Amino acid sequence: MNKTGLSGVVLLIPVLLSGCASPGGWYDDWGKCAVAASVVGAGMGAIEASEAAAAGAVGGALIGGVLCAIMDTNEAPVDPDSDGDGVLDSMDQCPATAPGLAVDTMGCPVPEVVEEVPEIIVLEGVNFHTNSSLLTEDSGLILDKVVETLRMHPNLTIEVAGYTDSDGEAEYNQWLSLRRANAVMSFLVDHGVDASNLSANGYGEDQPIADNETPEGKARNRRVELHIK
Repeated sequence: MNKTGLSGVVLLIPVLLSGCASPGGWYDDWGKCAVAASVVGAGMGAIEASEAAAAGAVGGALIGGVLCAIMDTNEAPVDPDSDGDGVLDSMDQCPATAPGLAVDTMGCPVPEVVEEVPEIIVLEGVNFHTNSSLLTEDSGLILDKVVETLRMHPNLTIEVAGYTDSDGEAEYNQWLSLRRANAVMSFLVDHGVDASNLSANGYGEDQPIADNETPEGKARNRRVELHIK
C-alpha cells in the first residue's frame, strides 16, 4: 500500500471511531462498521488502482470490525431492585415487598416466628417465708424476668394462682395461697405489668402436682403458677 492508501486508512480511523460510538446510528454493530469501513477503504484504494480497491476493502473491513468492537459503548441493561429489598428484579419472586420486611433469597417475606406461650407457667424458685406471704430475696430476681416477659406480651390475660402443701387446715391453706398469689401479682404490677390484665386466686392444697407424703413433694406443691387465658 503506497502513501495515498495509508493516508486513507489513517483518515478512516476517526470516521469509524465517531460512527461506532454513536448508539442507534447505522454504525451500531461491528458488522455494519466493517461494511462501512470496506466501502471507505475501497474508495480510497480506487484513487490509485483497482487492485488497491480490493485490498482497501478487505483492510477496511478488518480494521472497521476491530475498532467498532473496541469502541462499542452500548451498555448492558441494568437489572434494578425496584422494591429495595436487596434482591434484583430478575430473581425477585415478590417484587412489591413492603419496606423494612426481612426477605429470603427469592425476595419474599420471611414468615414471622410466633413464640408460643404455654397455658400454665410454674414459677420455679419463687418461694415465701414459712407461713407467710413475704417473698424471699431470690424470688424477686426471678420475678424481674417474669416482668420482662409479660411486658413483651401486653395483650395476655393472666391469673396468678397460689397453692400450698397439705399440712395444716384446708381453710387456712386456701387463705395463705391467696395471700401469696396477691403478693406475686402486686410485685408484677409494681414493676410495670398492666394490672387490668392480672387477677389472683388461691387454691390451697387442691390440685397437687406431687406426693404430699414426702418433703420433696410438699416443696413442689407449695408453688405459684401463671395461668394464661
